[in-house]
Amino acid sequence: MSDDPICDHCADALLHASADGDGISVITLDTSLDMVIGVARILEARDALRTLVIVETPEGAPLNSVTDDVPETKLVTCTTASVATYLTTKGADAFVVAVDTIYSNGDCIAKVSSCNVALLAAALDIVPRYCMAPTNKINLNPISGDEYDCKQNSQFSSGHWNPTNDMIPNSFVTGIITEEGIIRKSAGGVCSFDVASFLSADDTSKVSSILHDSEKYQELTIDSIPHYLSNHAPNVMTVLGTTSFVDLDCSQVEGDDLNLVFVVTNSINGKKVVVKQALPYVKTAAESWPVPLKRALYEYTALKMQRDACPQNVPYVYYFSQIDAVIVMEYIPLSCIVLRQGLIGGVKFKTMAADMGSFVANALFKSSGFKLSAAELRQQVKFWSNNTSMCAIAERCVFTEPYIDAANNWWTTPHLDDYKKAIENDSALKLAAAKMKHKFVTKTEALLHADLHTDSVLCSPEGGQTFAIGPRFSFYGPMAFDVGAFIANLLLSYVSQGGHSNEEGYDEWILEQLNIFWKTFRKEFLRLWDDQVEHTGYKFQKSMFGEDKPSYVAAQEEFLAELLSDALGFAGMKMLKRIVGSNHVEDLESIADINVRAKCEIHGLEIAFCLIKNSRPPNSIDDVIGLAREKKPE
Repeated sequence: MSDDPICDHCADALLHASADGDGISVITLDTSLDMVIGVARILEARDALRTLVIVETPEGAPLNSVTDDVPETKLVTCTTASVATYLTTKGADAFVVAVDTIYSNGDCIAKVSSCNVALLAAALDIVPRYCMAPTNKINLNPISGDEYDCKQNSQFSSGHWNPTNDMIPNSFVTGIITEEGIIRKSAGGVCSFDVASFLSADDTSKVSSILHDSEKYQELTIDSIPHYLSNHAPNVMTVLGTTSFVDLDCSQVEGDDLNLVFVVTNSINGKKVVVKQALPYVKTAAESWPVPLKRALYEYTALKMQRDACPQNVPYVYYFSQIDAVIVMEYIPLSCIVLRQGLIGGVKFKTMAADMGSFVANALFKSSGFKLSAAELRQQVKFWSNNTSMCAIAERCVFTEPYIDAANNWWTTPHLDDYKKAIENDSALKLAAAKMKHKFVTKTEALLHADLHTDSVLCSPEGGQTFAIGPRFSFYGPMAFDVGAFIANLLLSYVSQGGHSNEEGYDEWILEQLNIFWKTFRKEFLRLWDDQVEHTGYKFQKSMFGEDKPSYVAAQEEFLAELLSDALGFAGMKMLKRIVGSNHVEDLESIADINVRAKCEIHGLEIAFCLIKNSRPPNSIDDVIGLAREKKPE
């Protein structure tokens, strides 16, 4: 696995193109090592790299750091003069090169000598032959002769032609790998690529571009998973402590509407991992509601970034395949239970609220402009902005449908009929909702989990073990959305307690957790803000304030006050959606007595109305807790 999805795509494509169980031999140039070494690292981690052949050029990078990632025994170097002899005697399975520009027909500009090696690879029918570059290197104009000369930066000296760049013709290339997928040659075409059509294609088409025509996405089963791990993820087999798929038992976990989830156990030593595969549709709607498989890439990347930010609260990812939409991750101990189930059952978690406050603060701060430069933030926003299909689900289900007459809505009837009608006729409520939707879409502050409800949290009642899972909706959005989502779910648990037989005072314990969550978040966020090691980004740089500490503190207070205000607005919208929208919560749905359930739901709606319309602007979390108590029915 790599920090660069281009490398992940390339490694996946090479693995699926290879039929050789002895590993893959990749040839590249030293001028491409910055990118290709990431591919080699992934192949090596999957025990799939036989050799990395590096053609040394005068312009290339030094090779002394390569052995940090690839064993020295798997490295082969040759010169531009000897590469032809090497390839004709030893061969290679794939040619991979990083390029500087991709043109609309698939011609590529790369460092000098790249064309020579590509020509040799094509002549010797080495397949595949991949060029790698991010989409911001694409130029949709066809290359002109003048531009080609300029790109080559040709220099004539004493009758010698000394170009610093090469053009690799599209006829030498079988695929162009970007962070969005693989651009393949046009149907029926021998040479030409349709780069423009690739850029305009939907996410599902781009993901499927990684596959060869003969390959299809297949859903995993409890029978196929042991073979899959043995064939594709040897490092996972190492984690499980076995080399044989025969030792593996597999069971399926139900309850996820967008994914297949399995627990794989080594029957000999008891070691476990979790295997998660994205489905191309929503289970409850089957093929009538398709969703892109590419969301697995975003979930994997979010897990990695959030673990980097807060390693104690995010499971470790052992393996990822974009093609199969599979993530294999750390198995969370049995001592941890789903937070929602615990709250329904009256479990008191010792450190859950504080752990979650710390996790949310670190995950948001470290992915935002407080930590990143403006340029780094823009790059992140560009990548995550492609998770449009998952964002569209939230925009529809949270910010639109609950406020109109939509087929997906449902509620406890007839008890809530008047409330639903009132929502649809409340112009002030709908205007407030529209404003919150605008913030959700346009305020690209930090990487959000974006689905931070109590089913997405596993924790131990004894404390010290709290994990946030399932960031499948992740994108760059307003920090307040994640904060508000967790607040909403605690409030939904609070209002549902009238329908559960938990010990007296448990509802007040939940409100205390709400208080702890926000205050821990605030304290940790301010700690990071004041830490010069952590606060390295462009946002509210301390140097801007000089010795004016009162203004610096005032800026912090104003920022957090606005964040809390927005968080409560988002919380209200989440609550309303869970009561009259398309997705409800088990906290309320598990209440068997319909009259009691409706009473609890009305309590939730009364809180939600106040939070969304901000009709009683809270100055603190204590005001929110007071509102929740005030709206509690007799």
